[in-house]
Amino acid sequence: MKDKKSKLENKLYDVIFFNDDTTTMEFVVRVLMQIFGKDHFKAEKMMLRVHEEGEGIVGSFIHEIAGQKKIETTALAEQENFPLKVLIKKQ
Repeated sequence: MKDKKSKLENKLYDVIFFNDDTTTMEFVVRVLMQIFGKDHFKAEKMMLRVHEEGEGIVGSFIHEIAGQKKIETTALAEQENFPLKVLIKKQ
């Protein structure tokens, strides 16, 4: 039973941000630094990829962590009136 649980925990989920016309680039960079632990350079690079390509993977985590990052990001976006869409998807 323990092996089965370990295999399930080891499955990774991508956290994906989607570009929109309202959420500011500065907010996305701040979220990537504050919630995802990225440094400023990496956060800006990721934000630009999302902006230019329409979406982008900002991290890969076990399901529980990916879900928590989605919740935290969505809550902060709603608090600041941004419609940032976040999705988690199994790899």
